[in-house]
Amino acid sequence: MKIFGFAFFAVLAAFVTVVNAAPPMPAVVANSDAAVQALWTKASEGVFNNMLPGQFAHLQDDWTRFLTTEGEGVIMDFREFLKMVNFEDTRPYMFNTENDVHKPAMATGLVEKFAEYLAIKRRGLVDTELRLGRGGSSRS
Repeated sequence: MKIFGFAFFAVLAAFVTVVNAAPPMPAVVANSDAAVQALWTKASEGVFNNMLPGQFAHLQDDWTRFLTTEGEGVIMDFREFLKMVNFEDTRPYMFNTENDVHKPAMATGLVEKFAEYLAIKRRGLVDTELRLGRGGSSRS
């Protein structure tokens, strides 16, 4: 009987974990920088940051540029996010992922768009370098 009780508890715990799990990370985010993945993970957990931690400072200018040029259009209906995109507030914005399904989607959506932005930007740099003959071509 104890084995059945333990098995039932294990199945129930696994079910609750799956139901409460964050949505799967989009491929563009998974294939992006660790900073983008960390932003997305935090956003899916209920925390949105417009200031990147020190280890990701190399992307702060891109993140700032993205938020100030494209982020506003993505989040026009969410004033709290708008304050962050305009850098009126630089504190992490905390939200409850259980009570408001739209805010995690908004935060993770911003991070996903940022990953796309970086991919396009880097592709452009690679294309430019290839045209200038600096792209690591094996031609001699």
